[in-house]
Amino acid sequence: MHFVMGNCRERLLELKVYKRRRKNFRKSKQSREHYSFLFKQKLVHDCTPLIGLLSNRGYMNEIYLCTKISAPENFSFNDDFEGSILFLKRLISTFLLGKRKRVEISFHDCYHLDIANFMLFDLIVEQLKYTLQRYNANLSVHSICTKNIVVSESSKKDDKVNKYLLAYNYLKLTDVDNVDGDEMYLALGLKKGWKRAYNENSKGSVARDVVTFVEKSLKQAKNEMDAQMSNAIECLVTEVLDNAEEHSLFGTEWYVNGISFEETQHDASVVELNLSILNFGSTMYESFENTRGKNIENYAKLQKLYLKQAQLFTKNVSFSREALFMLYMLSSGISRLKYQNQARGTGTVTFMRSFLYLGRYGIEHVHFSPQMNLISGNSVLTCDGNVKPFKNESGLEVLTLNNDETFDVLPNSNYLCSHNENFPGTILECKLYLNKDFLNNNEEY
Repeated sequence: MHFVMGNCRERLLELKVYKRRRKNFRKSKQSREHYSFLFKQKLVHDCTPLIGLLSNRGYMNEIYLCTKISAPENFSFNDDFEGSILFLKRLISTFLLGKRKRVEISFHDCYHLDIANFMLFDLIVEQLKYTLQRYNANLSVHSICTKNIVVSESSKKDDKVNKYLLAYNYLKLTDVDNVDGDEMYLALGLKKGWKRAYNENSKGSVARDVVTFVEKSLKQAKNEMDAQMSNAIECLVTEVLDNAEEHSLFGTEWYVNGISFEETQHDASVVELNLSILNFGSTMYESFENTRGKNIENYAKLQKLYLKQAQLFTKNVSFSREALFMLYMLSSGISRLKYQNQARGTGTVTFMRSFLYLGRYGIEHVHFSPQMNLISGNSVLTCDGNVKPFKNESGLEVLTLNNDETFDVLPNSNYLCSHNENFPGTILECKLYLNKDFLNNNEEY
C-alpha cells in the first residue's frame, strides 16, 4: 500500500512537471510569435520612404517569401518585365517579413541583366540595409536584429552578370571562375539627389559626374570627347534630371548609375557603355493625366492622336492608352507643364537622340546596335539604331516607333509594350558601344 501511494505521489509530481513545461512552452511560443509580430511591425514602420512607397504599391506581401531568391534568367525590363518585378517583390518581402537572418540571393541561372534592373536591385538592397539600421538604432546591443544579404554568382559562360556583381562589391574576384581579369570594367556608382534650394542643387554635379564617366569610358576605347559633346551631354542629363525631380514622390530622390565594360566581342574591341536614370512617384502617364485640366491644348493633341491610332487596332495588335500616351509625350513641344512654360517639351527625345549618336558605331555593325529603353508604369518603350527619333516636316523631333515614320501607322510592337506588373515611377536606360573610330566621323547630331 505504501508502495502504491509512493508511485501515485511520484506520478502526480511528474504530471505537474509536464504541465509546467507545457505552460512555459506555450508562453515561450507566444512570446516568440509576439516578438516576431512586433519585429515585423517595427521594421516596416522604420522603412525608408522609397521602401514604404514600394510596400504600399504591393511589393511587400507574405506570398512572396522565399528561402532563396533567384534572379530571373533574363533580368531585364525589356525582356522579362514580370519576372524582374517578381524578383524585387521577393527581395523586399523576404527581408522585411522573413524570419531568417540570412537572406540568400542567387544569380546562378541569370545569364543577362540590364543596368536599370541591376541599379534598382542595388538601390533596394541599400535601402533595406538602411531600414534595418534605423530599426536597430535605439535598441540595446543584445536586442539588435541581424540580417545578412548573401549573393551567389552566375554559373553561365557569359561573365557580364558576375562583372556587375564584382563592380558593386557583391562578389570578390576569388569568388568567381569565369571572369577574364584582363578585361576592364568601370562603375559610375550610385548618384542621387532631390529638389533643394538653388545653391544646394545636385543635378549639375551629377551631370558632370556622368560626363566624366563617359569620358573615362571613351579613354578605354582609345578616344576622347570634344568640348561640344561634353557640354551637350551635361546639359541633356541636367534636363532629364529636371524631369525626374518634378515627377519624384515627395521625400524620395532621383537616382543615376552606370557601368562600362572594355571587351572583345565578335572579333571587335569595344567599350559597352550602360547608363540609367530613375525616379519614383507618378508615372509619365499619371503626371500628364493629372494636369489635363490646365494643359488643355497639349492634352487635346494627344487625345486626338490616340483616337486616330485606336481605330487601327486589330484583334492581334493593340496598345494600352498609357503606352501610346508615353510615345506621344516624347515628341518635341509636348509637356505636361507646357501651360507654365512654352519652352518645355524638348528634353527626353533630344537626350535619346544624342546618346544614340554616341553609339552610332553600332548602327553599321549588327552586333553593337545602340538601344534606349523608357520604363514607366506598366509600359516599356524602346528605340535603337533602326527605330529612332527624327525631324518631321515642321522641324520637330518626333518618335513614331515604326519604319514608316508616321502616326498613320501603329508602332512596331517590338518597340512598345505593356505588362500586368507595375513600376511606380520612370526609368531611362541606355546601352551603346564605343570603339576607337566612333568619333572620327564628325557628322552633326
